[in-house]
Amino acid sequence: MQKAALRDWCSISQWLARQGHADQAPIIFEGRPDASKIRQGRVTDCSLMSVLSVLANYDNCCKTSTLESIVQGPVRRIQNTVEYSCCLFVNGIFRCVLVDDLVPVSTSGKLLCAHSASSRELWVLLIEKAVAKIMGGSYAMRGSNPSTDAFHLTGWIPETFPFKEETGESSTSQTEWMNIFDTAQQGFRDGHCVLCVGTTELPDATTSELALRSGYSEGVSSSTGLVAGHAYPVLQCRFEEGQRLLFLKNPWGHTRWKGRFGPGDLIWKSMPTLASKLGYNSEAAAVDDGAFWIPWEDVVRYFSHFYVAWSPAALQLHEVQAHGCWNPWPHFVQSILPDDTDILAFNPQFHLQLNEPLPAAEGVGLWVVLSRHIKSQADYNSHFISVSLYSGKSRICCPNTVLEQGVFSNGECALVKLRNNSANTQDFTVVVSQHGAKRAFNYTIQVYTQVAATLVELPPLVPNNYASGSVRGEWTRRTAGGCSNSVWSFFQNPQWSFTVPPEGLQELIFFLECQDVSVNLRLFTDAVARPEALRNATSSGAYRRGCCMLRLKDLEGLQTYVLVVSTFRPGVCGSYRLAWHASSSITMSPQPHPFVEGALAHPLKSVVQKMSIGSMVEMQLRLVEQTASTACQACRVSVRLQGSYDGGELPYLELSSAHPSRQAPYCVRLKASDAEQYFQLTGASVILFAQLKPLESYVLRAKVPRSPGARSAKLYINSDRLVLLDSPMSPRGRRR
Repeated sequence: MQKAALRDWCSISQWLARQGHADQAPIIFEGRPDASKIRQGRVTDCSLMSVLSVLANYDNCCKTSTLESIVQGPVRRIQNTVEYSCCLFVNGIFRCVLVDDLVPVSTSGKLLCAHSASSRELWVLLIEKAVAKIMGGSYAMRGSNPSTDAFHLTGWIPETFPFKEETGESSTSQTEWMNIFDTAQQGFRDGHCVLCVGTTELPDATTSELALRSGYSEGVSSSTGLVAGHAYPVLQCRFEEGQRLLFLKNPWGHTRWKGRFGPGDLIWKSMPTLASKLGYNSEAAAVDDGAFWIPWEDVVRYFSHFYVAWSPAALQLHEVQAHGCWNPWPHFVQSILPDDTDILAFNPQFHLQLNEPLPAAEGVGLWVVLSRHIKSQADYNSHFISVSLYSGKSRICCPNTVLEQGVFSNGECALVKLRNNSANTQDFTVVVSQHGAKRAFNYTIQVYTQVAATLVELPPLVPNNYASGSVRGEWTRRTAGGCSNSVWSFFQNPQWSFTVPPEGLQELIFFLECQDVSVNLRLFTDAVARPEALRNATSSGAYRRGCCMLRLKDLEGLQTYVLVVSTFRPGVCGSYRLAWHASSSITMSPQPHPFVEGALAHPLKSVVQKMSIGSMVEMQLRLVEQTASTACQACRVSVRLQGSYDGGELPYLELSSAHPSRQAPYCVRLKASDAEQYFQLTGASVILFAQLKPLESYVLRAKVPRSPGARSAKLYINSDRLVLLDSPMSPRGRRR
């Protein structure tokens, strides 16, 4: 419809000549900017018109020059056009945006863009053209709303209150909405802010003939008179005679509210004192100029958003800022977690230090604005970002108690604020976050405080010279042993082993990730995770949803460790990722253990042998997998002799060298009391850990005693390399 209405483009001087005003010279401002002179064109964004209206109103009420400071010129003349400079806040700083005075003209000769009621006044159309230029170069401004537009024009603090959640319901109580109004009303009265409201879809919105004749296609609610998907400037915000009221004006210049306190409503006659205080005149209200009063409770009911832009200068706030680029590659991108909900270790973070405590008086003492830099039109509404505050001055890795959680926004800006009485610290960690994405983007952080402050970016968790690696695994029904509330169940969990390089490690950082599952890491200082060492094992702390971290310092060279990865609840199956970052390279390998009846996960090897009941047998073990890389490496083995019987004598299990003259292999067993307890609980006898040397042969002796109810038994050997197990025979038969 807009393209069909376009006749051509011409300079404003040419257009004035067509209108018979060739003698009038274009002028940027004809007197003070006046909201009543702003006219929305057919290609114009109502959001920007609303912001221009409230800023013009603000400048006149507060005797400031917010709008007049934006437009400068003429800068230069090029043939029949004139260029002007508009100072807008773009990607973290004020920038000069050059625009010419070419305007779109309709087939009827009228301007299609926004303009002033004074035909030669330029500031409205020039600002609109500059904003359109930074928003993608088109009058169809994607991603525009009053908060974004006010931010571009002023750099003020943008705050948005959605009246309803995505479900259509509001989680904010009526009392809270009243408090929000009272805060905004006080700020409006004191010249600290400007206000706008907006609608989204309205259920009974239909095409309006009056709107179509004016060139607008948005639907109008038949019951309320409100326009769907529309922004309205707040020209007055009043609390009088117990009534909370806003005075709005439709940027169209017509079509008004039909409800309580609307033009011609009988309530005005019943409340003459209120009408007098608000300057309501029934005769003037009979003319549809788009302006109307509306009670706050109906704003909350019918509108979708409440927009506030706070002036840092009027609030007398101190400002510090920082610019940065978040490149989530490689550590955050390689994580199996979908976003940073459960891991913040690799997010941009800053230490905010106040020079003195926040005042004890009521009010907001600290504002943090995160603005995403826009490079192309596709960046608008591309993904959700937020900024949050934590106590302290250290990097937050796995989220703990947040001081103030920012609300995610898919707009250009996100805000978090802290009230004076909400923290008794002068040190804060500011965390940049994104939801459901792992995208690179540039950003600016602006911090406004009631006291002087400094803002310093925290160093990355992982220096560039660190070695990183990861392995993946899963908890199955057999290996999901849960937390250590049940000791024997805990040791069913997957285990991983590593040895510190000879030079030692200055630092080693582990992350265990599993989406939506509470996880923990437990580190044992030995080649085997012994149950009796559980209390002394180093823990990542309380179980955390999604991700936990274990950070170690100054590890001695050649020391071997075993990590046990666990979920809080036993039987919770799922895939996990174990990642590490170290000052020197390490190799992580799966650790065989005997606490699972059956084979462990690949790449561990498993041998299963049926056993007879009541007789001692011997089986020869030897390594069969010999490669250049493993020829000199010992093989790690665990053994489990599992019987199906009720109680009785502990099965016999022993591993020795096949050559009596040679030293027995390094072998770790349970303590006698633990072995008896484990047998009574599970019916199994185990060898926790043994090392088999290459080119050596070993003998495994086993006996399952006869006992009431004894039915069958199996031998399970798990190892990190393939072993060959000879058929069982009696010791006498083997000697022959």
